[in-house]
Amino acid sequence: MKAPRCVRVLLSGLGLFSAVCVFAPSATAKTFTLSSATIPDIQDAVASGALTYEKLVTLYLARIAAYDQQGPALNTVITLNPRALETARALDAERKAKGVRTPLHGIPVIVKDNFDTADLPTTGGAFFLEGSLPPDDAYMIRRLREAGAIILAKVNMDELAGGSIGFSSIWGVSKNPHGLDRIPSGSSGATGIGLAAWFAPLGLGTDTGGSIRGPCAANGIPGIKPTNGLLSRDGIIPRVLSLDTGGPMARSVYDVALSLGFMTGVDPADPLTEKSTGLFYGDYTKFLTKDALKGARIGILYEGLGKEPDVDAVFARAVDELKAQGAVIIDRVKYPSVVMEGRNGISEIIRQADIREELGHYLATLKPGYPKSLDEILVLHDKLMKSDPSRAASRPTLASTRPSASPTPASSPPTPSTFPPSNTAWR
Repeated sequence: MKAPRCVRVLLSGLGLFSAVCVFAPSATAKTFTLSSATIPDIQDAVASGALTYEKLVTLYLARIAAYDQQGPALNTVITLNPRALETARALDAERKAKGVRTPLHGIPVIVKDNFDTADLPTTGGAFFLEGSLPPDDAYMIRRLREAGAIILAKVNMDELAGGSIGFSSIWGVSKNPHGLDRIPSGSSGATGIGLAAWFAPLGLGTDTGGSIRGPCAANGIPGIKPTNGLLSRDGIIPRVLSLDTGGPMARSVYDVALSLGFMTGVDPADPLTEKSTGLFYGDYTKFLTKDALKGARIGILYEGLGKEPDVDAVFARAVDELKAQGAVIIDRVKYPSVVMEGRNGISEIIRQADIREELGHYLATLKPGYPKSLDEILVLHDKLMKSDPSRAASRPTLASTRPSASPTPASSPPTPSTFPPSNTAWR
């Protein structure tokens, strides 16, 4: 019998440590650190015989079990994929028989719960979509599955992608793992949390006005908000379709670039992708050169600073790092007052024009028993406001979609200090 190769897998910054031993041709020990492993690191460990995709999924499931509803109770995962381990075993067998499909073969992914998954409910964080199984996978989900990725879990989000604090009526608040008293930003906050907490190496978010960028900044991870039209919006619950896009989030810049290329392409279900014809790539890692920032002109905005010295210091170090990488810094950029004063009004006009029609189109694809229009949703939220106002975080946003409505909310969304420690009673 061959001696086992031991892979020591760091499971937690809190000190939980595990040794994973798998029989392999060599008895040479190898260290595989889950917290810092990139997708290529994972594939190298599997190729060496020191790891399997089944064991990898088991490790991530163990972290979710330890930290999502236990310990710090980060409260990110709405739905775990009950077939994740089965899929991982099948992909292990496929690799042995045929080799890998792509570098994403066997890689677990956590997905914001506004991407349609035909085998898992898609709620958009909304109580009125609980249990809703869409007719098919979103385009980006389908492409990831074709590449061999494993959809590990659907995670929380600001309801219908309409917020920035990580709160939904179906799942409550999700907590920033770097500071439980800090918000994770949104609306893709739980994807950012899950990646920062090592629940998966790769995730999907959506961005309308900062919903990938904000959670990446707040949770200390990389991600990309692609140019609209690069990735298909098919199968994503629309927020403001004119501005919506999905995008990858991960634990390393390389993994973001790697995964992006597997989701590009012209999709007949989203005419906007036609604009990317001849312009998209299947591999964006080739652009990750060490001198990529040399000569790049980067404007620095200071609005929002001056409130916390620690944040200001981190910001200043980031600017210094950009300079060190050869970027040309355009310091103290300021937008004209007309832009700053009018931006909310302009975005509101676009949102009002989009949400009623586009959300209605999405709702029309769902099975009987779910609301089919924004008006029906508003009625349900009115009832929720009367029975349990603390759960109706998205109500102020939805209220302003009435043709004659004032944007002034009946009540404000809860702040982190008013969130209950657990939303168990809501389930």
